Amino acid sequence: MSVSLGAIMERLVARLVQEGLLELVPGETVGAVTDEVLAAMVQRTRHAQVGAFVSGVLVASHRVEELYADDKTIARLLSDLG
Repeated sequence: MSVSLGAIMERLVARLVQEGLLELVPGETVGAVTDEVLAAMVQRTRHAQVGAFVSGVLVASHRVEELYADDKTIARLLSDLG
């Protein structure tokens, strides 16, 4: 049984929040942040390490207050969830 990329990204963002590695702006949701990451993935034009790419999107997001996870942590969590 395969899991969609959207579901994996949503679980990643939720886990980052649950573990205190991602702080959202008050009123923002895991779903909204996930949608932003997925939209950025569709628009990207060059290859990038997934951890670095996701952290870059999160850091640039107006929905994110603070990201405390580094690229390696994000990549490891994605590997665990995939």
